[in-house]
Amino acid sequence: MDYILAAAASNPAAEVTKSTSMKYIMEHVLRNSTTEADNLTAETPTPYCYVCDKRSNFLRNLFLREQYTMNYMHCLETVVANHKTEMSEIHQQRQDEEEALQSMEKRFNDVKKQRDCIAAVSSRLGSMFDDLMKAEGNGDIDKAFTDTFGISDLVGENEQRRVRVRELEAALIEKELELDYYRKEQEPTSGKWHFNL
Repeated sequence: MDYILAAAASNPAAEVTKSTSMKYIMEHVLRNSTTEADNLTAETPTPYCYVCDKRSNFLRNLFLREQYTMNYMHCLETVVANHKTEMSEIHQQRQDEEEALQSMEKRFNDVKKQRDCIAAVSSRLGSMFDDLMKAEGNGDIDKAFTDTFGISDLVGENEQRRVRVRELEAALIEKELELDYYRKEQEPTSGKWHFNL
């Protein structure tokens, strides 16, 4: 509105002043223009105003300002659209970077767990090695070996199983001998049955 009033005040031939209302200016423009704003360029002839009965530079300047304003707004819309596209790309890139960061953190935690497990196994092996070295110095390496690697219980269980197997074998032999004895008692002697009373 300011630039319209300024254009009006700068052109006395248009017979409008700063006190002219916006409504009158727009009616003056719409009623008396002979050239549309979209077709106006810097080389466009000055439109004729039938109210003023002369060609009006005010109308020409007003339409040119309108065209420039529309062009400027179109440029602003293009810039805003480009900024939105750029912001969308930046947002997508940021999401990709966050996902990559989360993946790297997960891999780091997995590697840390593996490192902790390796450290625990290494510590355990070091302790076993120390125990074996001490046992070797004391001359009891076999016992230390079985105790260190936790196989002493297995050795004891296997020994118990061996003892139990020997007991079962002895009982089986005893039963077989008893069975043979009863079989011999039931066999006939000199063609007659012999009964042991």
